[in-house]
Amino acid sequence: MWEFIRTHNLPYCKLYDEGWERIGCLFCPMAKIKERLVQIKRYPSFAKSFIKAFERLYTNRKMSGKTSVNRWKSGEHMFWW
Repeated sequence: MWEFIRTHNLPYCKLYDEGWERIGCLFCPMAKIKERLVQIKRYPSFAKSFIKAFERLYTNRKMSGKTSVNRWKSGEHMFWW
């Protein structure tokens, strides 16, 4: 793929030039923890928004009696899971 892009001088996202191997979703659960930590440092407001959303999800599930919520301690715990 990269050979084709470079041969034809095609535009691409410059994050790849910064060493990123995967782009497209922040805080992907499939990403390595090291990558997630870099993303949190680079995009702290997005991280706060994700955690806030997980806090709401956790609270709503807990209030509705969903047993699946028992595996987590908080919305932030869900985020790191």
